[in-house]
Amino acid sequence: DRPQVPAAAGITLAEAIDGYIDEQMTAKVWLEKTRIESKAVLELLKEHFGNVPLSHLNHQRLLHFRDDVLRRIPAHRDRNPKYRDVKLADLLTFDIPECDRMSVDTQNKYLRRIGGLCGWAVRHEHLSASPASGLQYKKTKRPDEERAVYSPENLLNLQAALVQLPEHCHPWKYWSPLLAVYTGMRQNEIAQLHLDDIVDKNEVPCFDVNGRGEDKRLKSKAARRLVPMHPHLVDLGFLDYIEELRRQGEERVWPDLQKNRDGYGKPISRWFARWRKTWLTPEDLQQHKKDFHSFRHTFDDRLKQAGVLDVRLPQLMGHSMEADQ
Repeated sequence: DRPQVPAAAGITLAEAIDGYIDEQMTAKVWLEKTRIESKAVLELLKEHFGNVPLSHLNHQRLLHFRDDVLRRIPAHRDRNPKYRDVKLADLLTFDIPECDRMSVDTQNKYLRRIGGLCGWAVRHEHLSASPASGLQYKKTKRPDEERAVYSPENLLNLQAALVQLPEHCHPWKYWSPLLAVYTGMRQNEIAQLHLDDIVDKNEVPCFDVNGRGEDKRLKSKAARRLVPMHPHLVDLGFLDYIEELRRQGEERVWPDLQKNRDGYGKPISRWFARWRKTWLTPEDLQQHKKDFHSFRHTFDDRLKQAGVLDVRLPQLMGHSMEADQ
């Protein structure tokens, strides 16, 4: 039940949400995508509690929100016709199937965003301590144990499937999985490549992963890096493809990809989600959930198996030295 709101109780939840988002966007900490996702999470909090004083959100009430709301509502609520137009209070009376509910990882993502709001409130002295502290579920597996990597058999099937692609398909359909396998680059890093990002360093062709220009962005400062081009990509003709684009006066490696809110990667993501079903097993898809990002985990795993455990590993992956994401 919604509590009675006392008068003159300090900043309201709505004011806190607006202030937090405004600060993050003004400081250019967030991209537009992050703003939209964060606002949706925080609006869910407000939909449940109402526009209460921010101080009303103590730890026990947020724990209730985690256990009795986040654990029970569907993931992607706004995308599912069954749930899209249903008020939250009514939705909580539904017996929603487990398969439709949020995963623990998604719940933790929501809780991190709520924790961000509470951290902002503490910094600006609207709260004395964060009520969101300790709400996230602790993972029982190490990150490397959770990663879905492609097996040698998967990669052989990938090669066979690439050969079967239509001769005149979009070049990124052929090259983007190969670049992901041999460089470990993120999907959007591949999608946003410019021809000027293909460079020579001491006579070694490299990918210059950078955020230069209005149409490119990086996940973090550590993502700025040079990645050597694997000789197999050269043997397959990738540099020939690049030179042909230069002769044609193009600027980008994939001229037909159009930029949207999230960058250039969405067409690759949509296509790959369908195409992978032609060469992966149902177990790979459903149990191991192997996707485009699994190429990055596979690259990381192979480097570790080859004994690359020093400073070179985070440099190649575009990780900070403190994190392993």
